[in-house]
Amino acid sequence: NRWNVTLDEFSAINSSVGRRVYADQAVLIPMSKQGPESIGEAAVTEVKPAVVPVVQHDTAAAADSATTKPSVSVVEVRTPCKPVADAANATCRVALLMPLYLEEVSAINIHSDFVAAARNSRPFKFLHFYEGFMLAVDDLVAKGLNVDLQVIDVDEDVSKARKAVAQLKNAPVDIIIGPFFSRSFSVVSEYAAQNDILLVNPLSERQEIISDRPNVVKIKPDVNAQTDALCNLLASKYPDALCVVFAPLGKEDDSTVTSIANAIRTRVKNDTADVKVYPCNNASFTTLEDIAASRDNTVVVAVGDQLVFATQMLNALNKTVTKVPITLVALPEWSEFDNLLVDNLMRMNAIYFSDFYVDYSDGKVGSFVTSFRSQYKYDPDKYAFMGYDMASYFLNSLRQYGRKPCDCLQDYSPELMHTRFNFVRKGDGKGLENTYWNIYQYVNDETTLELLNR
Repeated sequence: NRWNVTLDEFSAINSSVGRRVYADQAVLIPMSKQGPESIGEAAVTEVKPAVVPVVQHDTAAAADSATTKPSVSVVEVRTPCKPVADAANATCRVALLMPLYLEEVSAINIHSDFVAAARNSRPFKFLHFYEGFMLAVDDLVAKGLNVDLQVIDVDEDVSKARKAVAQLKNAPVDIIIGPFFSRSFSVVSEYAAQNDILLVNPLSERQEIISDRPNVVKIKPDVNAQTDALCNLLASKYPDALCVVFAPLGKEDDSTVTSIANAIRTRVKNDTADVKVYPCNNASFTTLEDIAASRDNTVVVAVGDQLVFATQMLNALNKTVTKVPITLVALPEWSEFDNLLVDNLMRMNAIYFSDFYVDYSDGKVGSFVTSFRSQYKYDPDKYAFMGYDMASYFLNSLRQYGRKPCDCLQDYSPELMHTRFNFVRKGDGKGLENTYWNIYQYVNDETTLELLNR
């Protein structure tokens, strides 16, 4: 082929690209590797620009092919990193800065009559994260990894963050995970930037934490990344279905709603079909029944983050689905709504996007739960899975790529328990952001969920 690239090589650095490539969609083409490897730091080769032509079809100009010009995307292509020799033998120097509220521990009443109240106290809020993190460290140490770990109590109090920075100056680290709260994170972010230390934010959804901070890693995925995943899903699983978008009443022209509808129109339907946006009201559902009556399947993409909207959509679609086949795609994160009726979701084969999903039938998950129960005498919550996965991921990245793994995290996406990390740098001088969303579906007449994309 023109680029002399195999399908496996292409897929390795284009994990977010589905089976189809669309006009104006940028893809990465691996180029020849240059430059020697370095010991103790990740080998990053020279970045070369590549022009990837993607033809934009224009039916109005189809008759005059001589004047039709291809649309091209110009992307800068980086060669994937290779493991660094001897990195596995080095000591991983890690700092975990998290809220433990140690000054409040002595005031907790641990009498059996007050256990529930004790577990709701602040020192217990993120304790599972710490416990999961430590289980991963223990597992890696047992496998021969050398770990120098500092755990520092840092919460909303910025004075604790400043003390943590002073402590780190006397005991340098390769990676800092945390702090969890924004003001304290800003203090540590300044120190990490000055000293070129990889800094991981486990919980923030704010885009500004990676602005002008190329060393910062944002774990929480951006909601805007759902659009790419949605289009890939629809193109591969529902290419011939009728697609409509529903929004809360008065939000039909919201920029997010419009962007999603336009993306489906151009990237899934290739501009061959209009993708209507409807407000959530009775007239819209009557129209939906009419236009869906002649179709084998209709995908309803519901875009709204309020429980009231989700409830209204389910109540209305529960009636519609008895007359026409419906598949519901719920955006951005309806998994947060605990009181939605599962029976209704199964009837519509509802599809969810979430940054957290655990398959308890997976053997690795079962082993973790068993180990956690054995160690701590109770079941792990979501923070325990997050703590284990983050420790496992970032310590293994040090073992794989050396003391400066930041530029190589885009190439590193091992299987984890609660999600995957697909890090992308979205501009010069910016940090890395996870773009991966778990997509799972309620299967009709079954109580189990099917994960569609991991």
